[in-house]
Amino acid sequence: LSHFWEMLLLRKGRPAILHGAKVGVATVLIAGIYEQVRGLSRAEVADRLEASTLPDRAAELAAIDAAYGAEAEAVARTHGAFLDMTPETYDTIKRRILDNWDEIQAIAAQVPPPAEIARLLEIAGGPTTVSELGFSRAEAALALDNGHYLRNRFTVRKLARVLGLDQERSLL
Repeated sequence: LSHFWEMLLLRKGRPAILHGAKVGVATVLIAGIYEQVRGLSRAEVADRLEASTLPDRAAELAAIDAAYGAEAEAVARTHGAFLDMTPETYDTIKRRILDNWDEIQAIAAQVPPPAEIARLLEIAGGPTTVSELGFSRAEAALALDNGHYLRNRFTVRKLARVLGLDQERSLL
């Protein structure tokens, strides 16, 4: 999220924000996604995975183009493994999620709740919300929806997309 916001600020000609401040707020948001993951039972995950469909490549490319502008082509190249997934590959990913659900839950259990992270950031005098960073809710949602394209690895945001979790819920 932090890197997405840095790129957004540069594209819009807005002043830089301290990287650590952005990372702190992003940590609160990502902890909110982990909190949603912790709340899912294996049966709920199985149902969500059954309903999950392979993302449409053209729609993904359009989202990348809208979110990244001039950098879109480079971002799409980095994200090629995900953009070029076959239905079989997507089904394998879904199976691996369910097969490893206990491990995923163990990882999620190690992430403090977002309120605790926000409390610690407040004690340190750091921002805890996107608005404190000067971003609108729409800009924060854009980052949550599209920031995962910057990394060619399976992150909790990609997991949230496969499971159909409302990543923007963490903005509340």
